[in-house]
Amino acid sequence: MRTKTLFLLMIVNVFNIHKLSAGDLNNTYSLQYDKATIPERNMIIDSLGAGGPYASGGVTPQPGTINGMVCASSGNSINGACTTQMTMDYNKTNSGRYSTGYGEDIKLTMKSVETGVQKEIIIKGVSVVPCAYTVLSNYYPCVGQTGTIYEMKVSLYILNSQIRNLPIGNWEGTLVMYQRRFKGNAGNVGVWTMNIKMGISDSSLNKIIFPASLGSDPVVNINLTNHPGTGNNINASGKANLDMCLYDGGGLVNNKISLVLKDTSAVAPNGQFSIYREGGDKNDVSNRLDYSVNIINPATGATQEMKNGIETILKDINQRKIQRQIIMPGGNGVTYCVPVPITLSTPSFKLADKQNGRYSGVLSIIYTPSTN
Repeated sequence: MRTKTLFLLMIVNVFNIHKLSAGDLNNTYSLQYDKATIPERNMIIDSLGAGGPYASGGVTPQPGTINGMVCASSGNSINGACTTQMTMDYNKTNSGRYSTGYGEDIKLTMKSVETGVQKEIIIKGVSVVPCAYTVLSNYYPCVGQTGTIYEMKVSLYILNSQIRNLPIGNWEGTLVMYQRRFKGNAGNVGVWTMNIKMGISDSSLNKIIFPASLGSDPVVNINLTNHPGTGNNINASGKANLDMCLYDGGGLVNNKISLVLKDTSAVAPNGQFSIYREGGDKNDVSNRLDYSVNIINPATGATQEMKNGIETILKDINQRKIQRQIIMPGGNGVTYCVPVPITLSTPSFKLADKQNGRYSGVLSIIYTPSTN
């Protein structure tokens, strides 16, 4: 019976030591931000238990058992720059839920995956203790019952102003912080490695790009031909190709596209599209030319027919190998878009069945990127 009781006590003790002891951390945090809707405060880590107990003994705290987080450098931001020594400063605390902008400034270098350009941002670090919020490197003693043990918790967040300073695209950085005893700054008891990946887009900048007519809507000639003088000029047909590229705001994180093509036609057969003789009666078939639209699926390379007003979903479009580099009008460098070439085909028809004149119409393209 005694042996059994001792065994159970050992299990409880091992569990508590594991929960409250300091230790290493190596995690990757993948974050997605849309500049059009970004909140003021954006959490990377929210009150993550860090082990390293805060312990109180009556009115006399025990600083020898209390940990905080520091950086390896106060100036080099490659792996994070912040305070390198633990402090005890009552002025560095916040008694309520920390306000926006509160916390320790941690400078971190982020690198663009697309261009290799490096930008420095500021991450805010807060140590959540039972009686207050304080900066990560600050020891703030909480007075509790004798022997009370509290687990230190860490929060890291980014203000939207910092994210807005990064160009749209994919960014990566590695923040390394060291968990340290307060008493005498006596060495590190844990190393936290936080690999931060950010995909930044701006849905307000979604664009349908026609490289041959940047800055304006394209005018397409459907290229009717009837081979006059050959004896085959009683019929005509046509085909036109249009280079189109879809830009999602630059985040390059969307894996799906919703595409709808439509015009004002309600009578063309088989989901086709129409143009009309200018000045003619649109209800008279002799004043209407019908055509079909096909696209090249960027992910599969297959030809895909579009139906008038019917949504088509293109998947797996966030592959770098299928994307095209392009310089946006008014942009500040090279970005990527998804090429979706269009072919407009007018089937053969009898010239005698149509009225002479100029035919025109408008083809509307509705494009919506999505990660769902």
